[in-house]
Amino acid sequence: MKQRGGDLLKSDGGLVIQVIAAYEPVYDVFAADQKALMCAAYHLGNRHVPLQVGDGWLRLTQDYVLKDMLLGLGMRVVE
Repeated sequence: MKQRGGDLLKSDGGLVIQVIAAYEPVYDVFAADQKALMCAAYHLGNRHVPLQVGDGWLRLTQDYVLKDMLLGLGMRVVE
């Protein structure tokens, strides 16, 4: 998992605050082909699920109901 956070914010008064990102468990989703992957993206988007789309994969916050749906669509879901 990629480490996030670490940005520094500086106020007009000179106060510096470091951003510390919280850990968020996600699923990486893979399909046999692009058409199947886009079908999964459509179903997730239709449910207004925040989704990261990559080259050959999707990423979303873990949710067992969505995982069951994705498995039912024939996706490979990696925690």
